[in-house]
This record gives sequence, structure tokens and C-alpha cells, in this order.
Amino acid sequence: PEMDGFTFTRNVKLDRQLNVLPIVINTSLNGEENKEKAKLVGADGYLVKFNITNLIQEVSRFLK
Repeated sequence: PEMDGFTFTRNVKLDRQLNVLPIVINTSLNGEENKEKAKLVGADGYLVKFNITNLIQEVSRFLK
């Protein structure tokens, strides 16, 4: 890939036309350091190790 999810998220959140879109990072990267990095770049949610139930719950928060 040309950029990672953190960079993508930061770029979207800096764009005035796109920054209203909620972004949930879904990754295999575990640890508080990565979760904090996700917050710093503007991610609205962060999920570790794909779990369909957790994904549905997290995405549902933004569909209401």
C-alpha cells in the first residue's frame, strides 16, 4: 500500500469536504500506543483483531 491507515485517516480528517465521515480503524495492531495514535490522527473508533460482532457494534454507533 502507498499509505497506512493512520496516514489515510489523518488525510481524510484534514480535508474539509471529507472530515465529517466517521472512520473506524480495524487492525491487527494491538497496544495502547496504536490506539492513542489512532485518536491523534482523528479516528472515531479503533478495533483490534477483526471480530464481526465488534465491527457491527462500532459501525452502528455512526448510523444512528
